Amino acid sequence: MGDCGSFSYVDQRIPPYGAEDTLEFYRAAGVQYGVAPDHIILEHNALWDKPRLLPPLIEERLNFTLRTAQQFLKLSQESKVGFVPIGAIQCWSPGSSAKNAVALVRQGYRYLGLGGLVARKTDQIYEMVSAIRNAIPSDVKLHLFGFSRIDDLERFSNLGIDSFDSTSPMLKSFKDDEFNYFDEKGKHLIAIRIPPRDEAKVKQRIQSGQLNGEKVRETEDRALSAVRKFDLGKISIEEALEDIHSYETLLRPDVDYRKAYRNTLQRKPWKDCPCAICRKIGIEVILHRNLNRHKRRGFHNLYVLHKKVVKLRNMKTISVPCLRIEQSQGRYIYSFAIDGKAGRYISMLKGAKAESPPRIKSNEYFCFKVIFNCAQYKRVCKFTPRL
Repeated sequence: MGDCGSFSYVDQRIPPYGAEDTLEFYRAAGVQYGVAPDHIILEHNALWDKPRLLPPLIEERLNFTLRTAQQFLKLSQESKVGFVPIGAIQCWSPGSSAKNAVALVRQGYRYLGLGGLVARKTDQIYEMVSAIRNAIPSDVKLHLFGFSRIDDLERFSNLGIDSFDSTSPMLKSFKDDEFNYFDEKGKHLIAIRIPPRDEAKVKQRIQSGQLNGEKVRETEDRALSAVRKFDLGKISIEEALEDIHSYETLLRPDVDYRKAYRNTLQRKPWKDCPCAICRKIGIEVILHRNLNRHKRRGFHNLYVLHKKVVKLRNMKTISVPCLRIEQSQGRYIYSFAIDGKAGRYISMLKGAKAESPPRIKSNEYFCFKVIFNCAQYKRVCKFTPRL
């Protein structure tokens, strides 16, 4: 997928790329999907849905996005390009996201991408996607740019999202302070920080006399040895943590990750993970040192993400709380009990077949299963539960 990377020129009033040069770049690169040039909108303000309150700068960015999208699509059709053109949705509210998505569909786009998500809250993104899906035809595909809510995929799974991109699995592998290693069986884990002595910052402190080079070498070697011995069962977790913390204290006396490290070592996720990275390098995957390990841990994270996406795409059963009411003898109706925003938009369940629930009194809560094929019901509709 080719994209202009509108975040890179967020501070520029006029984007550096136009429809024609972007199209030529995509053709030269041989992309399969090409996103029309856009101008990112990061702000969120539903009051701007009223035209008289819309700031001129925001209106200018929107006009550029829609105008250039039309030019890009026309050029793509005339040139008979070998890629699928994608229209970028820029917005500031659920209402504007739906309105601008419809405008792109009317231009002729069959694939849309929602941008500007990096600074938005998860609830805001959910409302925007719901509004878009409720406004455009079900056969128009939808992509999310920079969607980093990996732990919320299940929540978004029934909103008709066809694709998304994210750097989160790679970036979290070394930039996150808490979760560097994705664990499909539970909460994500922290990587054990044992920076090499030839790392720029450590080397600089040694050369300046702030650290004793020999002591750094000895303490680092003991920490690495302790981790590897623990993996082989030669020392206890307490002994391993002591050597790791000694090196950590030497470099960063104000930091103490022992509690988080204990959790990682106790879980030993690399032992059971079937991905090629964990199978090949074992415990080395959770060592926070050197770019090579960061990348490999990132590839492991991508593996876990891929498995999660495949599982959601193949999901055919959902469980929802509901009320069963006997309408007449032997005939029942079911009312879904869905809370707040989560109940505003749900996938259509036309033709869904409910499993027979156990007999209970008509006004008691219980869960039953609705069987349906998620892939066939991407259209989202408003649903008002009767409680």
